[in-house]
Amino acid sequence: MAGVRADYFRAPRAGSETIPAGGSEPVRQIAPPVRIIDVQELASAKEKDPAEQLIVMVRPDFVVAGEDLAAIRSLNLRLDTHSREFASTPFGQRVAREYPSGITLLAGADIQKFLETSAPPPKQSAAFQRSGFADMQYLVWDHKTVAGVPISQMELSFSSPRHAAASWLAKPRPLGSLDFDSRKAMVAGILVLANPAQIFEEAKELARLSKRRFLRPNRR
Repeated sequence: MAGVRADYFRAPRAGSETIPAGGSEPVRQIAPPVRIIDVQELASAKEKDPAEQLIVMVRPDFVVAGEDLAAIRSLNLRLDTHSREFASTPFGQRVAREYPSGITLLAGADIQKFLETSAPPPKQSAAFQRSGFADMQYLVWDHKTVAGVPISQMELSFSSPRHAAASWLAKPRPLGSLDFDSRKAMVAGILVLANPAQIFEEAKELARLSKRRFLRPNRR
């Protein structure tokens, strides 16, 4: 985003006071959920309560949002030095593959890294591993226009062959049933599932594991 001015988005300062017309008592304003700063204010910005407040930094070229001020400063420094660290990572290389075909919007998440840093408690690990979703790798979504038609697509990749619940969605194939949808429909959704009998058996097994975990008495 180019030529963005931070003051266009500014909210009242947290904890500021105003004098209402015709009144004598100051009214204390509630801290806004979003805090807007520019690059100059970033250097002197301090952490404020509430800690969950979203911080948005507006640069001439990018808009960066997050809850951790230190992380925003680190990212801002990398942008200033034109760091190629992200592009050299496997996730960065996966995201970069979307650009040659042209995109309007692009979003991605390194699910594998998230799972490594916030693993579920041991009691939940067995069921989660059995579900097949413990092998999730990257989530990538893009939106583009092809021959005047807007197209959005999303890909959830896995680090190993899909199994259990993660494999219930069948491999991509032509969706002939879309021909029966109304041309006036705002949204149409179709799922192609794998073997229904296999899905039924795996769903029973996952339900059994989940029931055993919840009904297990606490030991002290």
